[in-house]
Amino acid sequence: MSWEIEKSAEICCRCNRQLEPGDDFVATLVEEGESFARRDYCNECWGQGQPAFSFWRTRVPTKEQKQKTFVDDDMLTNLFLRLADCAEPLKRKFRFVLMLILMRKRLVKYEKTIRRDGEEFWRMSCKATDEPQEVWDPKLDELQIQEVSGELSSVLNMEI
Repeated sequence: MSWEIEKSAEICCRCNRQLEPGDDFVATLVEEGESFARRDYCNECWGQGQPAFSFWRTRVPTKEQKQKTFVDDDMLTNLFLRLADCAEPLKRKFRFVLMLILMRKRLVKYEKTIRRDGEEFWRMSCKATDEPQEVWDPKLDELQIQEVSGELSSVLNMEI
């Protein structure tokens, strides 16, 4: 399983302008087939490209700064909720690993396991909504979880 999503190249994907240290820009996730791709836009080009599945504002770090892009809990929760209706297996695996991250942050809580049509789903309560969330358990092994976590980290440009 490979998502092949790179970290920011610090170049606007629309006008090809090099983003300089300290520049604000918008990082996006766009759907490409059954997967996601990252697209970065300078502020001037934001909104002129492909519709984003999800986006966040960030800044190119200066040389003195340790590269640390902050993706807040609301953004992670929003992405988790928006993936609820995705049928593609890769996106469902992405959502499962995102759920594990949200569990670690105590933003979702395990309630019970539901078995349906030979598959398992975890029923989760989510602090952001009153609606219970069912998450398909893809039965990932530790290596697969690390691979998906690495891709999620690359997409969001953060440490997981």
